[in-house]
Amino acid sequence: MPRSQPGDVAMGSLDRAHGGVLNAEIRDMLSSGRSTILKELEAVDASVEKLYPMIQDGVDPVEVESFKDYVMELGTQDDKLSQGLDQLLEEVDSFFKMTLSGRDVLLCNLRSSDSISVKVCIC
Repeated sequence: MPRSQPGDVAMGSLDRAHGGVLNAEIRDMLSSGRSTILKELEAVDASVEKLYPMIQDGVDPVEVESFKDYVMELGTQDDKLSQGLDQLLEEVDSFFKMTLSGRDVLLCNLRSSDSISVKVCIC
């Protein structure tokens, strides 16, 4: 069985803390209806489902106006999805930066504690 290092306990605690924060944030987001990405994706899918048969079968002259409306609707839904994905990218980037910052602080603390223990052993 491998011997645990001084940082193992701290890293495990950090992982649990981040996991708890992340899980709580995801639960809050889903329960509050802020998960617009899924809603927008479903709206794009619904628009595509309307357009697909028209494209496969060809557009009758009677359906031209409906076809144009569906294409416009798809464009609107696509814009909303794109904006939502941009927001998601910003959130993921922010979370990643926070995680790296926490890691850097932890490593700095571990290095500091290692240098202190080395000085104590030398004296």
